[in-house]
Amino acid sequence: MSNLSNTSQRRRSKAEQHEASNFTLGVVMAGIFAFFVAGIASAFIYTKDTNPTRSAEAPTPSAASAPAETTGSGGAAAK
Repeated sequence: MSNLSNTSQRRRSKAEQHEASNFTLGVVMAGIFAFFVAGIASAFIYTKDTNPTRSAEAPTPSAASAPAETTGSGGAAAK
C-alpha cells in the first residue's frame, strides 16, 4: 500500500496548472526572442568587421587630364 503514502502530496488545481503553463510559455518565447535579437546583433557585428572601411578621396590631378568641358557660350568673340 505504498500508493496511499503519496496522498500527502498536494495536487495542483487547474488554475495553478494554467498559470504555470502560461509562465512556461512566456519564458520559452522570451528565450526565442533573445536568440533572435542576438542573431541580428551578431550579423551586424560580423558585417561591420568583415567589410573594409571606405572613405571618400579626391581624385589626384594628373598632367595628361582632359580639358575642362564648356557650355559653348563665351570664350572667343564672334564677328
